[in-house]
Amino acid sequence: MSTKGVCTFTANHATYFAAVELTSGIPVVVSDDGKKKELPKNRDIRNSRNKLSQGSVLTQSGKRFSKNSEVKLYFSRYGGGYYDPMTVKTNKSGAFSTSYAIHKPAGTYKWYALDTKTGKKVRLLVIR
Repeated sequence: MSTKGVCTFTANHATYFAAVELTSGIPVVVSDDGKKKELPKNRDIRNSRNKLSQGSVLTQSGKRFSKNSEVKLYFSRYGGGYYDPMTVKTNKSGAFSTSYAIHKPAGTYKWYALDTKTGKKVRLLVIR
């Protein structure tokens, strides 16, 4: 089953219209010459676990970042603010993964990732 429609988007202060087709839940843009191109997916970050105790190992991972590039990971401080960012390298598909033991006081922490090539910030995740 396929659903077709028109999508509008703005770039460089101009509004554009594109034919869009949704086939099996995957949105694609249809160009003037009839060629279909899958729309890019958003960057994504994950925690191996959302609840931790001191000494637990946390793995933070991400995908769909700039390929063979750097991502800065920002981790909140207990009581406010953020630690200096940790820089990780992405692989040829734009993914990264890093693990470390947690030795912080009990509390709620947040982290986000910044794609250094594009300057795009990726959503905040919470760890307790």
